[in-house]
Amino acid sequence: MSYIKTKGRETPNPTHKTHTMNKYKKYEDTSAEGRERLQWFVQYRDVQESGEYNMITQAPEAREEAELSKEQYYHVIENYAELQEQWEEIWQPFIAKRIKLYKNNKA
Repeated sequence: MSYIKTKGRETPNPTHKTHTMNKYKKYEDTSAEGRERLQWFVQYRDVQESGEYNMITQAPEAREEAELSKEQYYHVIENYAELQEQWEEIWQPFIAKRIKLYKNNKA
């Protein structure tokens, strides 16, 4: 994966071959690293949706419950909107279609 420096941070290079344009003309990271970061988001959301922890003030406990490292946890917080958008627009519908196909094939 190649990165570019922007405002002191390294961000994925949108011209790298693992980045594609989706129908909304936004880049999505389809690399293994991108999918791994999305998995961190899902783990974070599972804990968030449980309502057991305040994700900011109880960060150490929530991070432990989500089984994320400190770097992974704060990556999700810093990139929450982007990860949520990617999850809702791309992966959630994909998974829903796969579940529907699976259920139809079992019947």
